[in-house]
Amino acid sequence: MLVTGKLCKTPPRRVVTLGGMTTQPLPITVLGAGRIGTALAKTLHKAGHPTTVWNRSSPRLAALGDGIRAEPDLVRAITGASLVVIATSTYAAAGELLARDAVVEALAATPIIPFPSGTPREARELGEWAHARGIPVVDGAVMVTPDLIGTERCVVLYAGDPAALESTAALRLALGGRALRVGDDLGAAKALDAALIANLWGGMFAAVQGAALCDAEGLDLTLYRTLLTGLQPVTQRAVDGLLEHVSRRSYAATAATSASLRVHELGVAHLIAACEDRGLNTALPRAWAAMMERTSADGHQEDELAAIFPVIRGHARSRAVSADRTPESRG
Repeated sequence: MLVTGKLCKTPPRRVVTLGGMTTQPLPITVLGAGRIGTALAKTLHKAGHPTTVWNRSSPRLAALGDGIRAEPDLVRAITGASLVVIATSTYAAAGELLARDAVVEALAATPIIPFPSGTPREARELGEWAHARGIPVVDGAVMVTPDLIGTERCVVLYAGDPAALESTAALRLALGGRALRVGDDLGAAKALDAALIANLWGGMFAAVQGAALCDAEGLDLTLYRTLLTGLQPVTQRAVDGLLEHVSRRSYAATAATSASLRVHELGVAHLIAACEDRGLNTALPRAWAAMMERTSADGHQEDELAAIFPVIRGHARSRAVSADRTPESRG
């Protein structure tokens, strides 16, 4: 991101440029001065956009620093903005703020971009509310910690109508890094956010389970970390292969199958036994075992581990699909 001009108490008018696109400074309002809201506001201000921040509590507004307009009145904060960024913690909190008639009137046709934590359903519901009132909306999901906002490592997912997305160009350019539009469906960004976070949590919980076992067995955790890091390429290949089977809904074992579901079940059973021998909590591996047992009961003992997908997906039963069957024949 190329930003011309020097940061001062009142940012000069300037052009922000990235990837051949340019945007003139625009008045942008941020609702919420939590960690994400504050990082967004400071980044927008640094990029030269006149930035206003509203928050319920005054102390957070006072801590924003020079150059950012702190406005305790919600309607005044929104009035005159070219874009309103909603950085509340939840969609319920966002809905409560937007529900006032005076706020709707102040917004008029000003685009909004919500960044709350929440579900795809909540994102769609807020979008339906906004569309009914002629308010353009793009849903966003920040995939990095607040300290990375505005850097090359920033990753933000956006969902919504392409025309509405154009109205957020100033924000997208200012935040730096990668701005990815993931679909028209307003729930798409939050769905991907949850799916990716599931991988993070799964890996962290599994890492702690392994650390607990190593610690109980008197093993050096530094060695555990080193080996865990070294195995990451192997683990990623396994995940890639599993997701390939899931995408094709093809679970039947082939000559390339390295381990059947039965083999995975046996390995998890050994993990549970090892943990029990040391008095460790086994809730996590038992959850894995329960899904495998359910899948085995559907006749997939000799199939790929990917056969657990229908169980997680919520389907009552599944049937292994041979490699020579086409997607159309699967029903």
